[in-house]
Amino acid sequence: MKKLFWFLIVLVLIKCIFLIPGSYAGEVKSESPSVLQTIETYQAPPFPKSNHLNKETYDYRKEDGVAVPPTLIDAFVADLWQRMTEDLKINGITIYRVSVDHVIQALNIYLHRDWKNISGYRPWTHWHFVRSLSREKRKILAQEVVRYMRDNGVKEGL
Repeated sequence: MKKLFWFLIVLVLIKCIFLIPGSYAGEVKSESPSVLQTIETYQAPPFPKSNHLNKETYDYRKEDGVAVPPTLIDAFVADLWQRMTEDLKINGITIYRVSVDHVIQALNIYLHRDWKNISGYRPWTHWHFVRSLSREKRKILAQEVVRYMRDNGVKEGL
């Protein structure tokens, strides 16, 4: 009888540990956002105003009521897609055939080219964002972008 009592106590404790939300052995999730998600809150330095530009294309389009991608993640993904299809001219690429290496090549454009020579919705912001990341974070970002493209596609402001 005593063994049964202790068995039931242990069983209840195990059940509590594994099934109660927020318990010690419950699902472990990182409280920090994914690298890709951080583009939603990334603050680039102030845009360098010139005689004919004082903000990014994304901001002009949004202000004028012209369609833009639905989220800042989608704007970043669309700009990376443009790097892959227009700058790198990767043959036969689709959202289902994009690889981590393709995305890394696209990210490298932001590392090796001046932001003024990069087209897209937010070249200034994306140039600074990519340069703010370590090599390891850029690799994680590339993996996340591949998953995002496969799950969500590339959403451009049409």
